[in-house]
Amino acid sequence: MATTVSANTDKEVGAPPITSPSVSGKALVVLREAKNARVIEPAFDFIYLDPAHPVLQELRRREKLDEVIAPAKTEFEKILLVKRWVGLQWKFGHPDPYPPWNALTILDWVRSGKIRGFCGQYAQVFLQSLLSLGIQARYFELGTKTNPICHWNTEVWLNDFNKWAVVDATSNPDLSCHFERDGIPQNALELHNAYLDGQASTIKQIQDPVVLEFIGEEPKPFSLECYYNFRICMNQNQLDFPPKFVDMNTTWERYGDGVEWEDERTILWESNPGQAWWPMRRLTARRANRPEQLYWTMHNGVEMQLRWWDGNVYVLYLKQYSPAFDSFLVRFDGGPSTKLGVVSLSNHDWSPAPATSTYIMTPGGHKIEARTKAKDGSLGPMSYLDFESPKK
Repeated sequence: MATTVSANTDKEVGAPPITSPSVSGKALVVLREAKNARVIEPAFDFIYLDPAHPVLQELRRREKLDEVIAPAKTEFEKILLVKRWVGLQWKFGHPDPYPPWNALTILDWVRSGKIRGFCGQYAQVFLQSLLSLGIQARYFELGTKTNPICHWNTEVWLNDFNKWAVVDATSNPDLSCHFERDGIPQNALELHNAYLDGQASTIKQIQDPVVLEFIGEEPKPFSLECYYNFRICMNQNQLDFPPKFVDMNTTWERYGDGVEWEDERTILWESNPGQAWWPMRRLTARRANRPEQLYWTMHNGVEMQLRWWDGNVYVLYLKQYSPAFDSFLVRFDGGPSTKLGVVSLSNHDWSPAPATSTYIMTPGGHKIEARTKAKDGSLGPMSYLDFESPKK
């Protein structure tokens, strides 16, 4: 059988799925076939908001969000329907007084005429609505060369594409959109690079005609200028940890909660001369310069690696990253997994397993399968290693 390694993130795993003893550089264990996820953990601490939070579940119930997403056939379609729903709640305006970061309060204040709300409020209602439905999202802030804090936005984890992507719910003729290149939704870093590379023409801005009709204004010519600079907010939970409001320019804990992207082509704010309207100081305590530092994976797959230990003893390492994770399930040669033992092939049940397990491998062909179980009982996609153990 030909060796193929296919990852359910559409990328190969970062480490070899099997590392085995070798003679003269030739591995004795032969990988025949594999399906493996690539798991990237966040480089910085991220504060999550539990989807079971009572405010989120009241939001879901009161606003009938399950009915909002009912027509969708895919998860991405659900996300776009929620974006449309948020964009139709009110017309862009000024939030004075500035409301708490609570979607229920924002909607109450908007509907009572107390405020109208701008990009921050659309993002907050959008993110909390998605979380109430079990869809992960995070905030980020954008800046041009002359304005480091020009827009507040959301990136959403798209299981349909196995990546983060910008989805902007702001009801504004130039926004209320997501961005695609060759049919693939783009994240903030990809849009940042497209702008700096002069490749904005390769990016397609996908706007919702229903929201544009509601706004009643024509959009301006498309531009990626505001993606010159961006920073990710590493706190998703402003319900339990509300930020201190200072003024309309300081509405979140930018210095402590933000991680700013830096590269050799971007002049960050404290080094940007002649822009005296805003204090010339560092905006965030932490910065990132490698994509994996900001773009961790949020799928429910498993990355597997089998390593030789000694003789015919091997260690299986399982890796995942999901805030909904409960446990690993493993199946060895079609039957339940047992530590340091070969199991019956007649039992097809999955058995719980720790992140590290030890196995004695008999000579011949074997297949180890693994998947995750979430807190709600749902099962992730299966990863597997199909291999030939050497005969003595």
